[in-house]
Parts: sequence; structure tokens; C-alpha cells
Amino acid sequence: KVAERLSVKRDPIAADEYWSPDELSPPVTSLTRVNIPAGRRLHISFVLKPSSPAYFVINRYGDRTYGMMLQYANSHDPSIDSTEMADWLPLFEYPSMPTVDRLRERAPGPGVYRVVFHNENAWFRSLDVYYRVTFEDELG
Repeated sequence: KVAERLSVKRDPIAADEYWSPDELSPPVTSLTRVNIPAGRRLHISFVLKPSSPAYFVINRYGDRTYGMMLQYANSHDPSIDSTEMADWLPLFEYPSMPTVDRLRERAPGPGVYRVVFHNENAWFRSLDVYYRVTFEDELG
């Protein structure tokens, strides 16, 4: 009787509804590739100088499940120790997807932004992560 209550669409998805790269979610080949060994993290820092309100934007893609967190400090020293930074967006596991993901968040202000990719759950295999970080104004 459960099948009578479910309404499952069985029509194929129209080809014009498939994802295709665009300006907001570019092809993987236009992103920076980093390799993260098994059991390790990779820290990448960016400095936002004082300016008008900005948004932090990251495009990302992983060839397998990966973790990512964002840290922030009101400092202009990109080598600042991670323990002195606030966890702006907490560590979260992202599954591998067939598309390039895009995250856009209002930046807390000028300072150091650190993207932390991790592959700490892996015992043997390294991980390729592709990313692009930009800062943009209200209008993009």
C-alpha cells in the first residue's frame, strides 16, 4: 500500500536542465588544483584590505569527499597562527559532486581569511581539490 501513496516522476530529465559551466560556476579546468595527502590538511590564506563591504566567494570541487572550513582574523599577517583565528564557517564534510559548487558569504571585514581543506579521514589516498577564491562587492 505504500507505493500507492508515492508519486515518483519517471520522465527523464530534459537535457536543457543539465548543469553546464557558467560565469558563477566555471569548469573545473579553470580552477586551481591542490593535492592533499591522506590524513592531512591544507591551509590557504588571503588578505582582504580595508574597502567597501565585500563578499567572500569560493568555487570548489573535490574528486572525492573532502572537508572544508573557513577561518577569519582581523589581522593583515597571512602567517597568523590558526589558533588565533575565529572559525568563521565550521568544518564540514562535502561529498564529491558532478558540478562545481559556489559559496558566497558576507565577509566580516578586512583581515586574513583562511580556507582549510582536509583529507583527514583518508588512510591511504590523496585527494585533489579544485578551488577559486574571489572577493566581490554587493553587485558581484
